[in-house]
Amino acid sequence: QPGSSIKPLSIYAPAIENNLYNWSSMIADSPSRYVDGKPWPVNYGQKVGDGQLHPLQYAVERSLNTVPARMLEKITIKTSFDFLENHFHLSTLEKSDADWAPLVTGAFTQGVTTLDMAAAYAAIGNGGTYYEPYCYYKVTNSSGSETLLQTSVKGEKVLSPDTADVVCELLQANTNYGTTKAAAVSGFQTMAKTGTTTDEKDRWFAAGTPYYVSATWYGYDSGFALNTASGTHAPTTAWKYVMERAQQGLPVLEFPVDESVVTAEYCTESGGLAAPGCPRTATGYYTQGNLPAVCRDHAA
Repeated sequence: QPGSSIKPLSIYAPAIENNLYNWSSMIADSPSRYVDGKPWPVNYGQKVGDGQLHPLQYAVERSLNTVPARMLEKITIKTSFDFLENHFHLSTLEKSDADWAPLVTGAFTQGVTTLDMAAAYAAIGNGGTYYEPYCYYKVTNSSGSETLLQTSVKGEKVLSPDTADVVCELLQANTNYGTTKAAAVSGFQTMAKTGTTTDEKDRWFAAGTPYYVSATWYGYDSGFALNTASGTHAPTTAWKYVMERAQQGLPVLEFPVDESVVTAEYCTESGGLAAPGCPRTATGYYTQGNLPAVCRDHAA
């Protein structure tokens, strides 16, 4: 099971693609439903949330469960599942996975494969184009004179370029905080999302640079809980170990940013575009069709 690493695919991408939420949309960090009489979902460590409104980017950075659950109410289960099945082409989905827990926290019946996750994250990093994974590009005979197999994969546009780029920026901002911060590849932009499942049975790190993307899973095939010290994240360490060596000596390359993406300062208290009186601001990335209004709380 992918845990929170599924959220960019099931929640954040469809929310931004359909203009339902933006970078600084203010959403409550609190459970929105009750399951068996208990509030659901809770955040990592069984925390119910602080009950405060936070910008969407904050929720991504802290890997909150409460905020995506609230977002799913507006996105709808049908749309979220459609993105996983028909946009990102996850191959292990079952119809029963079209439900709250799978879409918000990655609790899929059959889990997901690292290959499917890598291909999906690649679409976020290259402007919204999905390429079906393949193992061999070309096979020749022993002399190299005859090509026996040559693969030519056509890309499928699964996200608009501005949506893909905004989600990519969200996942890059994610590398400024917590476990993900230490995984950023030196000298290269890095987009990333961690994932941890109930009882510490699975740990994920799905991440990429402008050159390569990889999804890394750490756990037991038999589903035993991981015996790991608090704060350690083995897939993150493994990902960085491989990626830094794979890209050693490569020239600097940045993720593409579509010209339609709007970069703007926003008020971290209201989520609106920054006004002169806003006490604290930050930089956000927006699609042109879904810019917030100017902050009214601090307008002159």
